[in-house]
Amino acid sequence: MPDFLTVCNLAKVLGVPAAYFYAEDDQLAELVALFGRLNADEHKTLMDFAASLAEKCGGSNMDGQPVGQ
Repeated sequence: MPDFLTVCNLAKVLGVPAAYFYAEDDQLAELVALFGRLNADEHKTLMDFAASLAEKCGGSNMDGQPVGQ
């Protein structure tokens, strides 16, 4: 298991966020990689969309509160 600095160096060389290597499945890894290719405005757009989608599906945030609260 590489240390975090090694993971960060690999991520930089490969052009992906370090979180890519810690994703639990391939779909999450792909989402992390795509997120890493976006600019700050696009991050906000994606996060707003994801929050809206989660709210429609009855999702909750990290605090266990319904999304949007």
